[in-house]
Amino acid sequence: MLVVPAIDLIDSKVVRLTKGKAESAKEYSQNPLEFALYFESLGFKRIHIVDLDAAFNRGNNLDIIYKIAKNSNIELEVGGGIRNFDIAQKIIDSGVKRIVIGSLPFKNKAEFEKILKSFLKYIVIGVDIENNKVKISGWEEETQVDCVDFLKQALDLGISEAIVTDISKDGMLSGIDENFYAQIAKKSSMDIIASGGIKNIDDLMRLKKHEKDGLIGAIIGKAIYEGTIDLSQIHGGQL
Repeated sequence: MLVVPAIDLIDSKVVRLTKGKAESAKEYSQNPLEFALYFESLGFKRIHIVDLDAAFNRGNNLDIIYKIAKNSNIELEVGGGIRNFDIAQKIIDSGVKRIVIGSLPFKNKAEFEKILKSFLKYIVIGVDIENNKVKISGWEEETQVDCVDFLKQALDLGISEAIVTDISKDGMLSGIDENFYAQIAKKSSMDIIASGGIKNIDDLMRLKKHEKDGLIGAIIGKAIYEGTIDLSQIHGGQL
């Protein structure tokens, strides 16, 4: 199972949020590149970067993302505030291998289809879930769209991988609901990467049991920065 460390950015700094609330931001570093190179040195294959300023529509951290892409060899996936084709192209042109699209299919379908046409192989769909419904716009807006139905639609468009976030657990270090992710993987037939609530290696091992169902990976964030997970136990970014 793939394990992906996360770097969330606000004002060029590494932060973590609790349940996606901007006011809950806790700063961990003023040097995101240093963390990226650290993860690369441990053998991780991919880093998940979220531009929270872009997500909250108050600027962006593209300069930091470019810097990480230029100065590291690790695969980057970037999400947060990808609202149009031009932004998607800029990020991909910087050397980023995956872009995470979440709100755009709901907010601007024409722009999403334009990105889909040119950059299908780069797209990972991001699905933030509360009460089995998709939430968008940094979790500020509710939809009445069932998460599995949305994932099936994405699969029909040719998107094979999704990052699924359990909003109720995100940033809480409270442990994961493994069946939540396992059922979504089974029902959607997509490759699912779990995000939200992972506290320790035990949580990761519980998720790994469902790899055969399509639960192919997990994103770890606050557990790294709060020291509740030992990265040395994750060899080569895999479990």
